[in-house]
Amino acid sequence: MASLITADQMTATTKRHFDLGKITEQVYDYNILWDRLKKGNQVIVKGGTKIQHPIRGLEQGDTAAIDPDSTRVTATYVTRTYLELDWKYIKNDIAMTLEERVQNQGEAVIVDLMADKYKEAMQDVSKFMSTQFYQADAARSANEMNGFYNMCAAAASAYAGIDQDDVTEWNAGLYDASTTTLALYGTGSLEAGMRSCTFREGPNLMVTTRALAGIYASKLQPGERRAPGEGSAGATDLYFQSVPIVADPQCNAGDWLFLSTNDLVMFVNPMGNFDVTPWEEDPDHYKFLRQLVMFIGNFAFLRRKTFGAYTVITS
Repeated sequence: MASLITADQMTATTKRHFDLGKITEQVYDYNILWDRLKKGNQVIVKGGTKIQHPIRGLEQGDTAAIDPDSTRVTATYVTRTYLELDWKYIKNDIAMTLEERVQNQGEAVIVDLMADKYKEAMQDVSKFMSTQFYQADAARSANEMNGFYNMCAAAASAYAGIDQDDVTEWNAGLYDASTTTLALYGTGSLEAGMRSCTFREGPNLMVTTRALAGIYASKLQPGERRAPGEGSAGATDLYFQSVPIVADPQCNAGDWLFLSTNDLVMFVNPMGNFDVTPWEEDPDHYKFLRQLVMFIGNFAFLRRKTFGAYTVITS
């Protein structure tokens, strides 16, 4: 009978069969948002004690028509500030019990089991991060990432250490908790939301629930459902003003979000870029092996004006 594979053998097998780069790719690809951030070079690996990014939130306001013979007066203006966010830490433990090791003796079998455990762990991390992105600001703990509603909700006017009272332009484009009917044009409509969230450029992605995506599709004529450049039609090919509409199962009921992925960055610390530790024995269990997956990072919204939300759409 084949002997139990050891922790060192599992580590060596892991290195042969699982490239760490592929693990990172799988995590970002599980969610449409990760995929867009990655493809748009919006996943940034950086160090430092905190996440910081410069913001110009005030106009200089010094340009004026003058009398050419008047005295020149030079004034100074503080137009720049910076957003500051803490690093957030996410972990996932991959475990191999004694029973699993006994039932999967032999390298080929244990490799299959490990592959499934990696997949399970990364799916769990992806869902956890997605949940943090969409969760209500009041539900966010101090250890969790700064998600969409921490940035967008009216109560979060001091997002990333910048208070809207000090920087009047530092606010989301739209936060509507009263509109219940999804309209294409007019007051409380998708077009109005797009206008509210446009500065230099507008949102390039809308995210909602599957139910609301279906309601949107029902308001269109069949020919209007067709994605630009695509030959197929239907609810899976939804666009509005050339902006794709994505149905995310993690999105909250009633939500219709406007996002500019150009102004959304995932900062990742090099010490926790989905790193995977070697397998080790757990001293508290019989022949129990464990491995740690670690992520250190945070979402950063670099221009709040280009984001917005309707939160109670029902029809």
